[in-house]
Amino acid sequence: MFGRSPVHYEVSGTTQVMGHGGIGLIHRQVTRLGLAAQIDQRLHPLKRHLPYHESDHVLNPAYSILCGGTRLEDVERLQGDLAYMEALGAALIPDPTTAGDFCRRFKADEAMALQEAINAVPPTLWRGRGRGLLGPVAYLDYVLAAYMWCGQPGRVCA
Repeated sequence: MFGRSPVHYEVSGTTQVMGHGGIGLIHRQVTRLGLAAQIDQRLHPLKRHLPYHESDHVLNPAYSILCGGTRLEDVERLQGDLAYMEALGAALIPDPTTAGDFCRRFKADEAMALQEAINAVPPTLWRGRGRGLLGPVAYLDYVLAAYMWCGQPGRVCA
């Protein structure tokens, strides 16, 4: 299960190194913005969470792609990467076969719930520091896209 702890970077002779060091920062933002929590709250294809949650199954292949993976099986190479696991605060990550089982349970209504979970994050960003960081043009693009999609700015459409 992915941890929710902050990432600490240090330089020394005994530190592990990885070629995709930004993954820890990406995971931190995903956690801080509440995307993982939104996914866990809105998706329910799993009956038990032993030991993984829905967000672990969704984020695992996404993080693999960000680290150069092109197939679901590429997750396997990251399972043995201790620096990667440490950056995510994870003792375990879902195996590709487990991820395949999760994908087979994923139905059309879960796809819509996942989209709603993703759409729930930008308003959180805009209420915080994101408006200043991304600027008025990016904010305007988001508001216009929401308006064009459902006819009302700021409304998440189903």
